[in-house]
Amino acid sequence: AVAHAVVDMAPNAKETKTLILVGPGNNGGDGLVAARHLALFGYEPPTLCIPKETARPPFVGLRKLCDHFACPRTDVDSAVSAMNEGGYDVVIDALFGFSFSGAPRPPFDKLLAGVASAAKQDKCRVLSVDVPSGWPVDGDGK
Repeated sequence: AVAHAVVDMAPNAKETKTLILVGPGNNGGDGLVAARHLALFGYEPPTLCIPKETARPPFVGLRKLCDHFACPRTDVDSAVSAMNEGGYDVVIDALFGFSFSGAPRPPFDKLLAGVASAAKQDKCRVLSVDVPSGWPVDGDGK
């Protein structure tokens, strides 16, 4: 479903540059699945930013599939710089989902601040899996 939403947002597969922010949980797995599907749909293999690697299945297998499709990787600082320079057309926020609570800790805080800044400057379009990461689903927004 995530990859299909990108197709709706940016139908020009050959020219769309996508960054996927991959979290350590289920949303991160959804991001890795989206990367594989976008590559299968003919999009340039999305760049992956995985701030916290995990050795749990199925994450390892999904990451290997992305490697098979030559999805490049980037670190947090490079991702933030590229987003704010307009280096990506679409950024998929697959960091945290409904169960996340509290303030994001480093390096996730820097990454979320970077994507928010890039989106406010219209440098990229952002697609969030479930909800925007760090958004207080059940809280009062404080």
